[in-house]
Amino acid sequence: MKFLSRLLLLWVMLAGLPSLATAQVRYAVDAASRFWIEGSATTGPFTCETDAVAGSGHTTASPPSTEVALSVPVATFDCGNRRMNADLQEAMKMDEHPLIQYALDSVRTVAGADTLYRLQATGVLTIAGVARPISVALEGQELADGQVQATGRVPLKMTDFGITPPTALLGLVRVRDDIHVRFHLLATVSPWATTHSERKP
Repeated sequence: MKFLSRLLLLWVMLAGLPSLATAQVRYAVDAASRFWIEGSATTGPFTCETDAVAGSGHTTASPPSTEVALSVPVATFDCGNRRMNADLQEAMKMDEHPLIQYALDSVRTVAGADTLYRLQATGVLTIAGVARPISVALEGQELADGQVQATGRVPLKMTDFGITPPTALLGLVRVRDDIHVRFHLLATVSPWATTHSERKP
């Protein structure tokens, strides 16, 4: 169950583990994490990718307390050419809303064996200033170096976030509303006991 506890910590869901009953745990998203937006247009499929995934947080099992933040700067996405990059930034209203953000609400185990688990996470995704609840199927694994990785892919509609699919060449080229957000997260988790000064009398 060591992997499961680490993976739940990655998604801010540590509870009921006696060995950490009085401990605080913090984690950080590794620089090797990736985030993709996949879609299609009348000219064919496209992929926009970034490695600028930022995240940090901490959780306390007793009393229950959690904090987490994941964010991706819109400006860092690379779609393969400058025109597409500019179209994506304009469509996502980057000047007013420079970040894509995600906050976890809950996670549950669907299936698992050894160090590989399938989870279902629910949370709030904010794009272009519009926040929507989403449910994401995750696959997680504990790696040999002690890191935890989580991967997933979720279908979305741009219009659900107030985004008008981009067009070009007087409407001859149109981006379709349906997209997929895909991610590969790596996290390092470090438990640390609450110090005497942090305990309440």
